[in-house]
Amino acid sequence: MKREIASMLCTCLVVGLCGCGAEKEQSAAASTAGEISATEESGTVQEDELYLLSGETERGFYHMGEYQGNPRICFMDYESCEDIVLCSKPGCAHDTESCMASPGEGKNIYFVYALRDGTLVYMESNEQVGVEGDQICLADADGSNHRVLATMQEQQGYPNLLCADRENLYLMQTDYENQQSQLIRVSLGDGTIEALWTMSNPDPQLLGTDGRNLIWESFSNNQEEIPPLTLTDDMTEEEVQQEEERYKAAMDAMVTEHRVYLLSVDTGKEQDLLTWSSLYGSQGKTVLWGPSRLYWVDCDEPGNLHWVSQDGGSGESAIDWPEEILTPQYTDDRIIYLEQMLGEKILLTVYGPWGKDLIKRYALAPDRGALQEIPLQYISNASERPVHILGKTENALLVVFEEQPHTVEYIDPDGLPAQTLTFTYREGLISKDDFLAGIPNYQEIRLLES
Repeated sequence: MKREIASMLCTCLVVGLCGCGAEKEQSAAASTAGEISATEESGTVQEDELYLLSGETERGFYHMGEYQGNPRICFMDYESCEDIVLCSKPGCAHDTESCMASPGEGKNIYFVYALRDGTLVYMESNEQVGVEGDQICLADADGSNHRVLATMQEQQGYPNLLCADRENLYLMQTDYENQQSQLIRVSLGDGTIEALWTMSNPDPQLLGTDGRNLIWESFSNNQEEIPPLTLTDDMTEEEVQQEEERYKAAMDAMVTEHRVYLLSVDTGKEQDLLTWSSLYGSQGKTVLWGPSRLYWVDCDEPGNLHWVSQDGGSGESAIDWPEEILTPQYTDDRIIYLEQMLGEKILLTVYGPWGKDLIKRYALAPDRGALQEIPLQYISNASERPVHILGKTENALLVVFEEQPHTVEYIDPDGLPAQTLTFTYREGLISKDDFLAGIPNYQEIRLLES
């Protein structure tokens, strides 16, 4: 169970980011998005350095949202504190597929990211018969000049955009049927597609980049060799119990092998950083890639923070765990999770049983082991959750700071009344200083009418 929870914690929270405004406000914000310069976004990146792709920029956050029930490419503008439909078409009401932010008929858009020169990149799938495969598309920062860069060969599973350098995109194409993934390079100049290296694990997790290397975490176990739990109506109570005990014993004995390694995109050379084994129900370790270091701690028991670097350096720091984390009431089903880097500190979160309730969140100074509590949280579906970070700028964070569930009634395909649970969110900017100090000083973003 802890492995499942840890996997969920590592998965980005999918949040419906949406907002509306007058037409001239939309145009002004779209203009702001278009003003992002290569100099501003590139910083000190070297020409051959890889960087992870995201929707984050200093001026706003690109994402797929909804406007009046229709999917649209959107831009959360930090200057005006509103979410806008990213369309530069004069007079567009954004309510038809002719809107420049619309995927178009029979199409879906996913992975909307900003390159460091301000160009947008996104994946577009096409449901029309005869279309070869998903397309990699580009657009200008203001949502204009959409064009197809390359068309992928049709293959089981979605291609996943990973990172870029100044001349190329890098993505992973997964073939679940053959249980392997392939690293692919696509030229930003002419769209040339080049297959690079094949990875035997179909679902490696990308932890970060380091120069020309990708840092991966892979998993492997023998779960497919374990006969599934089989319960039939004609089984006696004793037979059901025996089958459940058989299955539980087999799962408890299952060992998962973990491996964190560097992969050069240029040579395919791999370098192990960390390997370990874990039993079913636990991830064993929680890992995080920081600047030039891999950090890890035990995810079940409060212990030291360890690190290792590519050049063979290593070390550890004793974490000054507070008594409330060491108390016996938190020893069962407690999960320690290294969340992300925040400047020179590590966000470390401790969850309670089932990964449901937040116990505490801290900023960890990696070299000293000192913990600073961050009390910002909200209640979601009767559970305490840490304020969720969507994006970062140099001095501020874009966060979800409130979530409200709503029951919506509708008519199902059989014509019968039904209900579903939906959520609305409040999102805003908060300075890093206020976040670390636990001061809920949010500058709320006005969201689209979905």
